[in-house]
Amino acid sequence: MIIAVATESGIDFNSFVYFRIEGNKVKEKEEVKVPPGGVDQLVKQFIGLEIDLLITNILSPQVSDAFEEHGIHVIPNISGKSDIIMAAYLNGTLNF
Repeated sequence: MIIAVATESGIDFNSFVYFRIEGNKVKEKEEVKVPPGGVDQLVKQFIGLEIDLLITNILSPQVSDAFEEHGIHVIPNISGKSDIIMAAYLNGTLNF
């Protein structure tokens, strides 16, 4: 599973942290810059990186739907440091 965690609020974030998860453990972590071009470019980037899940703060329903339409699940309304968010997600304590 590959999970992206936005490093800033909402769709205006400039980068995200990419986590490759295997056996409920982080196997790879990398900060990735968001390409210019809006939501369409971001969705294409996520598809190319094979991201399964986006954890982010504020996200409009239209943007969330754009991800969901391409099989990228979205958990909105989550903010904080990416490592803490990921640890909470993996141990089942992320409140969403």
